[in-house]
Amino acid sequence: MGTAMAMMASLLLGAGLLAALAQKWRLPAKEAAALIMLASAGASAALALFPARAVLQPATLPLAAWAAQLAFFAGSTLLRFYRDPQRTPPADPQAILSPADGTIIYLRRLAPGAVLQAEKKGRAMGLTELQEARLAHEELWQFGISMVFTDVHINRAPIGGRVTLVRRQPGLFLSLRRPEAASANERQTMLIEGDGPPVAVVQIASRLVRRIRAFVNQGDLVERGQRIGAIWFGSQVDLFVPASLCGGPQVAPGQHVTAGETVLCRLTSTPRGRADHRG
Repeated sequence: MGTAMAMMASLLLGAGLLAALAQKWRLPAKEAAALIMLASAGASAALALFPARAVLQPATLPLAAWAAQLAFFAGSTLLRFYRDPQRTPPADPQAILSPADGTIIYLRRLAPGAVLQAEKKGRAMGLTELQEARLAHEELWQFGISMVFTDVHINRAPIGGRVTLVRRQPGLFLSLRRPEAASANERQTMLIEGDGPPVAVVQIASRLVRRIRAFVNQGDLVERGQRIGAIWFGSQVDLFVPASLCGGPQVAPGQHVTAGETVLCRLTSTPRGRADHRG
């Protein structure tokens, strides 16, 4: 009876720790509760079916229960990580959509000729590839979107048009204490040009997990809301929109956005002949 009570106490303590972890990962409350219940039930069932008492010392059974609970929770969360849900863009043809799931961390208006850079964890990252583009001479709106582990990691086209640039900047494994570390993250920049100046989507990988994929190539035509790439295990996506295209931001810092659905701003004129991607 004492061992059973100790295992139950271990699972309850583990549930509390998993709840804190779920909050850190920004899991929706209902989904987090379901995952924790599943992990606790799975751990209990695993230890009941597995002859744990015959293999393990009684003192180690509570630790085994917590380890099994954590394993079930991590496995369930990892399966969630690879999801790719269907998305339907809003009917408004003037809507410029979020390229990523995540939270708006900054929103800036940049003067023509300003140095174009992203900011990650308080450090500036110069985007030299954009300084060379036509975009550098435009007045711009910049949207910074932070992605966490539990966000959907598929990125989508904010507008319909032609992909005029896909450029990847390899990353380096550097300590964040080194000044050059800010610009050492792997990133990938895409320019998409519709009926006016291009918009830029900059995918920035985490320093340790450098995995960015492009689903499109330079010269491809894309539809608004179409899958254009992915950042595995998340990090950040910045969107640069010429002020001549954007009638003003429709979001604010701290707001959670959804790729292919959330309207970041609206075009000042209706695009001609641009279809939307549904799916």
